[in-house]
Amino acid sequence: MSENGAKVIAGVREVATERPDHVFGEMRVYVYGDEPRCLVGHGLWRAGLIDRKFIKRRIANGASITSFEMRDVLKGFDQDEIDWLAMVQDQQDLRHTWSKSVEWADQVMSVLRAAVSVTSANV
Repeated sequence: MSENGAKVIAGVREVATERPDHVFGEMRVYVYGDEPRCLVGHGLWRAGLIDRKFIKRRIANGASITSFEMRDVLKGFDQDEIDWLAMVQDQQDLRHTWSKSVEWADQVMSVLRAAVSVTSANV
């Protein structure tokens, strides 16, 4: 796990624990009104990868975590970290609570890791 990826994921987990029943009902933006808005935005903010100036990056501020516009923010992240953040973001955007969004991403990543282990063992 990368250092920044670990920080962002820890930040996402902290916010989901602090606000487990929160449902993000707005259009996804990472920063709005000088503060983080979406769950992944909170993680990026707590890790120090974005701040209030990020709002000026109009396209990136509303982009998917996996988009081209976010490549510089995610520099050095491994694919599992990006995948986990994308799953959290997708579940949040489907109006699941923040705690359920994190639980879902954890479950899916666990299944994917197990599948890769089985596949690797059979090769």
